[in-house]
Amino acid sequence: MAFRPIDFNIIQNEFEQRFPDGKLFEGKNFNYIKLVQHGLSYAMTDADDKLLKKKPFGSWWLFKLKSRVHAWRNRRLCFLPQKSERILFLEGRRKLKLPTGEEISPITHLIRETVLSTEYSWWDTTGAFEKEADFSVKDLSNWFPPTSEIQKEIYLELKEVLRIIKGANVFSEIEFQYVESAFYVFFKSFRRWYALLSIAKPHTLVGITHYHNEGCIAAAQLLGIKTVELQHGLISKHDLYYVYPSKYRGAISKGIFPNEIWLFGDFWKEVVRSGAESEFMKPVVVGNFTTDTVVKMNEFEKENRVLLCAQKNLSAPYIEWIRFMRDHVLPNHTDWKLIVKLHPLESNIEAYQREGNDCVEILPIASSLNEELKRAKIQVSIYSTTFFDALGMQVRNYSLNDIGYSADYASEMVDFGVAEALDKSENVISKFERSSDRLDNLKREHVYAAFQPRLMNF
Repeated sequence: MAFRPIDFNIIQNEFEQRFPDGKLFEGKNFNYIKLVQHGLSYAMTDADDKLLKKKPFGSWWLFKLKSRVHAWRNRRLCFLPQKSERILFLEGRRKLKLPTGEEISPITHLIRETVLSTEYSWWDTTGAFEKEADFSVKDLSNWFPPTSEIQKEIYLELKEVLRIIKGANVFSEIEFQYVESAFYVFFKSFRRWYALLSIAKPHTLVGITHYHNEGCIAAAQLLGIKTVELQHGLISKHDLYYVYPSKYRGAISKGIFPNEIWLFGDFWKEVVRSGAESEFMKPVVVGNFTTDTVVKMNEFEKENRVLLCAQKNLSAPYIEWIRFMRDHVLPNHTDWKLIVKLHPLESNIEAYQREGNDCVEILPIASSLNEELKRAKIQVSIYSTTFFDALGMQVRNYSLNDIGYSADYASEMVDFGVAEALDKSENVISKFERSSDRLDNLKREHVYAAFQPRLMNF
């Protein structure tokens, strides 16, 4: 896959300059503003794996015929979930390994423990929890449900919106192909989720991230199912899919967003409420429902450890910094060690592992962030929720601000008072040793409130 990293805020600014209100993307049922954002971002980053090779939308009868052929060829695949309980949790790819060796979901585990097992069903969507969950949709892409009238309606609606977009001449030919591909990916997801949720019939769907899961959310909306997103990480004012300007209010009113987003604390609610989408995706603070974030003060045994928390799709700049530390900094600080914690969804693990040696340790993906923060004196990243996770844990955070990518995000971390700026060629250990005793400008309880299950309205 060819991929050219570009700051989200650059893509966001491009979108806002070219499209004044988003009304161009509106159909009868939905406004497809987020699908257009997908397509434009893929075009700007040269994500060629997101570009369909053939023209995706043809006549409905031809699609219907092809669907029947595919269904016949894959007739041995059986996707027939049982009727769901009142609450249906959808699980992603993140795993946390407990000291006991058990691997659990850090996002849904604690919430599910507060709900009676007879009141919820738990579906795996990626294969990560295929054995543990009640039902797995891992091979959903190879399943072809029968066509229906609602599928036909959405299919023709998408074609009509694409016709209007193309006629407006607002995209180059290649940009339009990316947008068209994003629309078709949405439709394939929608038809499958509509079929599955029609069988499951839950009252509430919990856990789904609203961007890149529009097909599932749209199906749930048309079926009258309440949808809840669980905060899974950092929410930035520079994100593509949060904090929309007020000029997009009309488009978002028909956009494909969950009914609610459950947040860790008031800090995040303030960020979300500054965007137009918060009127239609209600922010609710339920407290810290993640499993790996229980912090007991004064239980830290600090060591001379620099913890690098890397982020997905950014292996090149992080590996460059690891080499700088290994070759130029750590030889002058022989009593220090660099610990590298990878993002749970990192796809380039082998490249990081090749950089390990006696003074650079690459942790397993499922290792506990909290256990590492308890031991570390320094944390380095660019922009990350892990900066907030370190609050109250006697860790000094540093944000790499000059690597040529995500500079606005890094500046936001400094503006929030959660990290100090660090140049990639600076000796972070020497900078730490020269620094004052003050560590945190934000209060942990403002970012991570105590978990309050009674606030969860299913």
